[in-house]
Amino acid sequence: MQYEQKRKAKRKNVEWQARVRWERGEDRCLESALVKVFSMAGLYFEAEATLEPGTQLECSIDMPPEMAFGEGVVMNCVGEVVHVRPVPHSGTALGVGMRTDNFSFSEHTTDPSPGSSQ
Repeated sequence: MQYEQKRKAKRKNVEWQARVRWERGEDRCLESALVKVFSMAGLYFEAEATLEPGTQLECSIDMPPEMAFGEGVVMNCVGEVVHVRPVPHSGTALGVGMRTDNFSFSEHTTDPSPGSSQ
């Protein structure tokens, strides 16, 4: 019997740099991430962040110039963590599945240093 995936959207393997923001109590957190899989329904990224399913996220992805008609375009995604798994052979990195509820695009702006709380 052949297994057939029942996904809502086609997936694309990528390697895009991103910044992920979320709130933990009264703290706003920011971490660097590497987006590995993209679809119109969600993302899979790897990061050193400690996230849990149900966490609301904002993800800002630096789009490659060839996909964004030039330099400096950022895709902003808002959504929710749906799963978190250790990344094999990576030490402390976690693989995070995120359902995306909203997308927007903007010009690149300077963010605070990833890894710091604001």
